[in-house]
Amino acid sequence: MAIQGPLNTFSENDKRLIRLLERLLLECTYNQGGANVADGTAPLSDEDARELVTRIDAALESKEFWETSYLIEAISRGQREKARDIYLSARARNGFSRIMSGSKYHSFLVRLGYEKSYLPGTMEMDYEYFVRMERKLHLQIGIQPVIVDLLERFLWTHAEQVNAARKGTNQIEDGLLIKSLKAVRPIRDVRGRFVDEIWSTNRIAGALTLFANMTVMFTTRDWTVTGTMSAMAGALGLITKG
Repeated sequence: MAIQGPLNTFSENDKRLIRLLERLLLECTYNQGGANVADGTAPLSDEDARELVTRIDAALESKEFWETSYLIEAISRGQREKARDIYLSARARNGFSRIMSGSKYHSFLVRLGYEKSYLPGTMEMDYEYFVRMERKLHLQIGIQPVIVDLLERFLWTHAEQVNAARKGTNQIEDGLLIKSLKAVRPIRDVRGRFVDEIWSTNRIAGALTLFANMTVMFTTRDWTVTGTMSAMAGALGLITKG
């Protein structure tokens, strides 16, 4: 099945935040503290690091972040009705009608894998298709192919955990995303290496995955499913060392 790309609704803050995280992931993956990283990209300067913190803080104040955070926490904890209220109000804010809202929410949950379908022609999105949608998004927003490949491996690493979370059997604790992302404060030691363990490749990939998907949430059904699963992967990456 051909995958239709999402609408490009990224703000300038979104684009700059993604670029900074992309550069940081390159540096920490290939040559932390060195003069250059893969493909000649310079490592983050102290000014870049301060800008990254500022832009993350701005993103954490957005309505999109809070809605996404509350939705994945509710779904992973089996709180169907709480998740329903978040899902429908967020879609209404984006201009979608509440007509047939019950059926639309059910269709979303079926594609997510949370519940069985009573509608013909609707089935759970398999994980491989989800990864393909993520790859489509990452390439469309201009992430370098080497990082796209790395993010794809990241998603497969967390497949079992994400599949459990989307079915409501792997709880993501309340406030996990905001707590984890507020800890993102890059500080270098005298050798130029990041001293905070938050800067493992898993955690940077988690943050990049999360923010890259923020604007596809609460748009079409399949992009909202993809955004939900990627946010779950991002949350799991942020709490995983390595």
